[in-house]
Amino acid sequence: MSPTINATDTVRLGTAPHTQNVVTAHLEDHLLVAGPTGAPAHQILTNYARQAHHAGAQVEVLDYTGQLADRVTDLPTRVGARHVFIGIDDFTDRALSRLEAISTASVDAAYSGPPRLLVLNGLPQMMRRGPHDTDVQDAVDALQALLHISRHTGSTLAADFDLPTAQLVPQFGEDMTVLAQPGTSDSLLQTLGIRPGILSDHPGAAALRPPGAPGRAVILDCP
Repeated sequence: MSPTINATDTVRLGTAPHTQNVVTAHLEDHLLVAGPTGAPAHQILTNYARQAHHAGAQVEVLDYTGQLADRVTDLPTRVGARHVFIGIDDFTDRALSRLEAISTASVDAAYSGPPRLLVLNGLPQMMRRGPHDTDVQDAVDALQALLHISRHTGSTLAADFDLPTAQLVPQFGEDMTVLAQPGTSDSLLQTLGIRPGILSDHPGAAALRPPGAPGRAVILDCP
């Protein structure tokens, strides 16, 4: 069978208000980091990528903005291979390349190398080029397909998100762990299946919604 990230492998996101219990996300689940325009999702994704690396995952970063690149370039990668890709051409080409590799792999076949985490930074900025932009459409098509089939080949994804992106790619929120940053709008929370009042009940907190579970508040390690 294909090697996968273990169900017990988790990343610490922060602590629960009042109880101070540690709040984690499972590395085997796709992660969606939602928030308002200008929210520092790249800080959360950086922390997530580093912890995934320490858990044994091979981390690759598709970074449209370049904000994340200099934060993860020190992570080891395969000899002679890059693991940080910047700009929409890099972003789209790498997403399509990954899709082709995953599509041709048998679910039961040996999947070479360690489990992989694909970190996508800058989706909202990329989507602002418009849904009719050919590069954007190619990237969206590739990412939609990746979300549906990547788990079967030992790969998970982590990406940032906002309301306009949710309207363009509504299925991104399905069967994913969702982390809504402080200040996320009620309309986006509702779109992602999180009770809007959870953030107002806990000022300064984020909201975490695991797949198939209700959302809960979390004080982030990377505010």
